[in-house]
Amino acid sequence: MKSNTQVSLQLLSRKAIRFCLLFACCLFSTISIGQNLVSNGSFEQLTSCPSNSGQIDSAIGWWGVQSPDLLNSCATNSALSVPSNFDGTQSAYDGDGYIVFASYLEPPSFDAREYVQTQLIDSLEENKKYYLLFQISFGDILQYASDGIGAFLSMDTVYGVGLGQIIDSIPQVQVPEGVPIIDKTNWVQVDGCFIAKGGESFLTIGNFKHDSDLTIQSLGGGVIFGGYYLDDVQLYKVPAFKADSNHFICNGIIDSTFLDLSDTSEATTYSWSPINGLTNPTSPQTWAKPSVTTTYTLSQYTPCDTSTIDVTVYVGANACDSLTTGINSIIKREEVKLYPNPTEGVFIISINNQNFSNTLLEIYDVTGQLIFNKKLNKQSTKIDLSKQSTGLYFYRLTNDLNTYSGKLVIDK
Repeated sequence: MKSNTQVSLQLLSRKAIRFCLLFACCLFSTISIGQNLVSNGSFEQLTSCPSNSGQIDSAIGWWGVQSPDLLNSCATNSALSVPSNFDGTQSAYDGDGYIVFASYLEPPSFDAREYVQTQLIDSLEENKKYYLLFQISFGDILQYASDGIGAFLSMDTVYGVGLGQIIDSIPQVQVPEGVPIIDKTNWVQVDGCFIAKGGESFLTIGNFKHDSDLTIQSLGGGVIFGGYYLDDVQLYKVPAFKADSNHFICNGIIDSTFLDLSDTSEATTYSWSPINGLTNPTSPQTWAKPSVTTTYTLSQYTPCDTSTIDVTVYVGANACDSLTTGINSIIKREEVKLYPNPTEGVFIISINNQNFSNTLLEIYDVTGQLIFNKKLNKQSTKIDLSKQSTGLYFYRLTNDLNTYSGKLVIDK
């Protein structure tokens, strides 16, 4: 077994070897060379263009274990350029640059690895689902493709047991077991979903399997190691369905209701079934106006799975019917003004009628539940419902002589 120092020297030497193979340099010459929770996931934001190998720190927010390389079209040496560089030719998946890391080194150097790391924009939440993806491609002149490539989320930075040694952790997302990634022409997407333990704040990408467990395929390259280009790293929280109750609409008073069953994310797509009466059948947030009582199913799709939730919109439900029974408006419509409507929650209600005094204002949500009431003793009154959620409501005005009802929309 080689010492840590020997392994480290071998990793440095193989970088020199691949430079020499392509550019006839000598060993000791100086070489000039979202919300997405991953910041700068395509390695486009740089403090400086790469001028030497191992300058991953020039990609803002990223660093390396050992010395993975930053490659970019702005490099001052063609060895670190894009699309052509010391490992072959590959256009960037996104933007003008990418990273390359060593994934395997031919024995007697066992478990020699390079990793790239970053701190997430925000820590992961306990028991929440996340979707992670990144793109890799095998270098043209490299010899050994392998499985074991993955992404590990941790509460703190992680390192190998010694210089050039493996990070002995189990990644949450990795390439299929026993399937080396051998594509040198195209980018291959590695992705997957996982449930966070909570508090994970750091992301590490590389090869996490020991040499003894690797599935290796020799592709006949000119050098004795394997490595991968890396680009477009993304991590998204998969929204959970929101708690929701059934909805009620009343013909003649409330003719639609707002369904808001989930937040949206680039990791998810949605569809409703059936779609009749919906204004947006591909969004988890939509107005529903069915002509009859309808149970809607919302399907949430991620690259990993599909989840569903049901909600029923009742038309002419008893709760609403009881509120509308006997309403035969004596107050004329033009005598009542409620503005603005839609409102963010604060509005004015005005009654232009001599019989406005001692009028009771009642406001109900779409389930028929009374959420607000107030005696009105002047013609114009300011009402504050800013704590209520977005949706459709209806109001009723009553006094000894008059009854009037209407609709109110809160849209924040």
